[in-house]
Amino acid sequence: MNRNESFPALNVSALNARLGWANLEVMVDDVEDIQVLLSGDEGEITEMKVVLQEGRLQVDQPSYGISTRIHSSKWMQVVVRLPRGWKGSVDASSVTGSVNVRGVTGTDLNLDTISGDVRASSLACISLALHTVSGDILAHDLSGESCSLRTVSGKVRLSGAGFVSYRLNDVSGEVTLHLSSPFDRLDGVTVSGGVSITAPITRADASLRAISGRLLTEGVSIGSGAPRVAMSSVSANVQLICSLNNEDETNL
Repeated sequence: MNRNESFPALNVSALNARLGWANLEVMVDDVEDIQVLLSGDEGEITEMKVVLQEGRLQVDQPSYGISTRIHSSKWMQVVVRLPRGWKGSVDASSVTGSVNVRGVTGTDLNLDTISGDVRASSLACISLALHTVSGDILAHDLSGESCSLRTVSGKVRLSGAGFVSYRLNDVSGEVTLHLSSPFDRLDGVTVSGGVSITAPITRADASLRAISGRLLTEGVSIGSGAPRVAMSSVSANVQLICSLNNEDETNL
C-alpha cells in the first residue's frame, strides 16, 4: 500500500521522525511542498502518524520502541521530499531500519539508529549529530559548525567533512575520518576501536591519554597554537595523517 501526504513548506520549521523497523530516506527535490511518501503493509501504513503541529512535522510509528513486531520481517519505506530552499531542522531515528539523508541544508540535523545504518551526504548545517549503537555510519560531503559522532560497535567513515569542531564517542568500532578543511578542535573517547584522522594540516596540538594505545603521526608535527586533538583511549591507537590534496571519495 502507498500513502502520500503533502504540507506547505512555509508552515514547517522542523521535521521529526520516530520509526521502529521502517527505512527512512530524506532528500531535497524539485518540489514546492514537503511530501511524505509511505510504502508497506496496509495495516502498518494506516497506523502511521503524520501530522503538522506548530511548525513541527511529525512522522511516527505508534509502536516505536515497544512492539515485538520490530523484529518481524515486515518492510516499510518512508520517503520525505523537501524543497531545495527549505532550511529547517531534522531529527530522525529508527530502531532497526536505516536512515539516509542527502542534499539537506538546515540548522540542526540529528540522525540516530540502534542497529540500522546511518548514511548522510551533501549536508550543510550548523550542527550535525550522527549516532548509532551497532549500525555503521557512512557520510560524505558535510559542512557546518559542529559535528558529533557516537557509536558502540558500528564502523564510522566520514569523508569530505568540513566542520569547526568535532566530538567523537566510540567503544569498539573502527573510526576513519577524512576531513576536507582545517578545524579548531577535535575531542574524542574510544575504548578499543582504532581512530584514523586525515586532514589538510601539518601541525596539531595533539594528546592521547591511554593505557596501551599510541598516538601515531604521518606528516604532522606536534606543537602548540595548532588545531587541537584531545583523545582518550584504553587500548586503541589514534593516527593523525596530513593530506593536502583531499582525494578521498566515498560512494553512498
